[in-house]
Amino acid sequence: MMPKSELYNLIVLTIIYLTIFTVTEWFYIKTKTKAEHTRKFIHISCGLISLTYVILFNTIWPVIIITSAFALLLYSTKKLNYLNSIHNITRESYGSYLFPITILFCFSAYLYFDNSIYYYLPFIIMVLSDPIAAIVGSKYPIKRYKSGKEYKSIGGSLAFFISASLISYFMLLIILKINTPEIIFYSAIIAGVSTFFEGLSKNGVDNILIPISIVITIFILNF
Repeated sequence: MMPKSELYNLIVLTIIYLTIFTVTEWFYIKTKTKAEHTRKFIHISCGLISLTYVILFNTIWPVIIITSAFALLLYSTKKLNYLNSIHNITRESYGSYLFPITILFCFSAYLYFDNSIYYYLPFIIMVLSDPIAAIVGSKYPIKRYKSGKEYKSIGGSLAFFISASLISYFMLLIILKINTPEIIFYSAIIAGVSTFFEGLSKNGVDNILIPISIVITIFILNF
C-alpha cells in the first residue's frame, strides 16, 4: 500500500502538471504561439518539476501511476485532437509519449543502484541540453546533416555537447563529490556519448536514447 505522504505528493504533482498543461493550452490558443515553442516550455517545466521525485517518492508505485496516467492523457488527447499546444507540430515525433517512459526508466535506475546520479544526470541533460541544441541549431545551422527526415546541425550538436558537459561536471561534483582532474574527462565522455545518440536519433526518440545512453555510461564508469 502506498504511504499517505506519497499519495498526497502524487495528488499535488498531478494538479501542478494539469495546471501547466491547461495554462499553456490557453496561452497557445489565445496568442497563436507556435506549438514547437509551447511544447518546449512544457518539456522543460514538467521535466524540472519531475526532478523532485527523488525527494518525494521512496517507492516506484507513485511514479508508475503518474507516468502511466500522463502517457494515456497524451495518447488520448492526440486521438481526440486536444492539447494542440503539444501535438500540433508538422514533424512526426514520439517524444511526448516517450517522456513519461523516460521518467520511469530513470527513477527505476535510481532505485536499483541506490544512487540519485542515475536519475538526475540523464534527466537534466534530456530536459535542458536537448532544447538548447534545438534552439541553437535553428538559429545557427552550421553544417546541417540529415537524421531520418529531420535536419540537424553541427552547431546544435556542439551546443548539446557543451551544455551536457557542464551539467555532467556540476552533477558529478555536487552529487558524487568528485573533485579530481578526472571529472573533466568523465564529463566529456558522458557528454560525447549522449551527443552522439542525440544526433543519431529521429522523431523524438532522443527522449529515451539520451537517458539510456547516459545510464549505461555511468554504469560503465562505475560511479
